[in-house]
Parts: sequence; C-alpha cells; structure tokens
Amino acid sequence: MKIKPEVIFEDDDLLVANKPSGITTIPDRFGKYVSLQGLLEKQYGKLFVVHRIDRDTSGIVCFAKNEAAHRHLSMQFQHHTVQKFYKAFVQGKMPFATGDIDGPIAEHPGKPGAMMVSKQGKEALTIFEVEEEFKHVSLLNVEIKTGRTHQIRVHMASVGHPLLVDEIYAG
Repeated sequence: MKIKPEVIFEDDDLLVANKPSGITTIPDRFGKYVSLQGLLEKQYGKLFVVHRIDRDTSGIVCFAKNEAAHRHLSMQFQHHTVQKFYKAFVQGKMPFATGDIDGPIAEHPGKPGAMMVSKQGKEALTIFEVEEEFKHVSLLNVEIKTGRTHQIRVHMASVGHPLLVDEIYAG
C-alpha cells in the first residue's frame, strides 16, 4: 500500500500535513515503520521536526523548512503557546461533562515504552469535554496544555476511561 500524505498548507517556512494513523511522525530507530517525515522529505527536501503525534494517532503535524522557522516554532511548543486539540473515543460514560486531569507523567518502570501518572513525572494537563455519549463509549473533545508522550492515553486510563482501542493502556 502506497501512502501519500495530504499537505494542507505550505509556505517558505512551514509545511503542514495530515498524518494518517499507522505511520510514525519521524523515522523510528529500527526502520520498522513508514514515517511522515520520510515521505515528505522525498518531495520537499530536508524538513525540521517541530512536534510529533503517536503512530496510531491521525492528525495535523507541522514541519519547519529552515532552521529559523524551526527555532521559532519549537519555542512556541516549548512555552505552551500552541493550542493542541484532539477527538478521542473512550470506554464508558464520563462522570462529568467537562473536566481536567492534572497529573505528572513518567516512564513506567516495569513496561518499556509505556508511561504512567507519577509524582516523579513531568507536569501534564489534559482538559476534556464530552461531545457525545453512546451506550458504552464517550466521544471527547480534548485539549492538552502540555505534550507528554501518550498524554491523552495515560490520563484517560488513569481516570478509568482508556481510549477505546488502546493496546497499551486499555487492557
């Protein structure tokens, strides 16, 4: 199957593409997965990674086309001035229509590649609002104020509502 990423914006400094689920944002260490960066660089040349989203997450990803733009955009992410919104299907019905989960996230000591809420972790804030409820599932609008690895997945699982198809945190 040939994957052709959809570029939704481009100028002299920035390239914005829609990343489909199932590919990584950047090349993985072992070359096991197709990466969005690799696919785009074949057509656009060297691109600088500004941020990433999980392999199984689809969504918008920004790349800088030069070092100055990379520095500028990276600072926006570092200072949390970028707004990041997601849609998430979670197991069960949420007890509140809106809420936030404020819990530091760290690597899980017993599960390589997994994360967990931990006092020793880095600060992480997730805000959610229920968009629609179904019999055993809720559709959420989610905003993350930080950008920790697996943040939405870890936070939703920590309150008993893991993402619907999450292989790591849903059990």
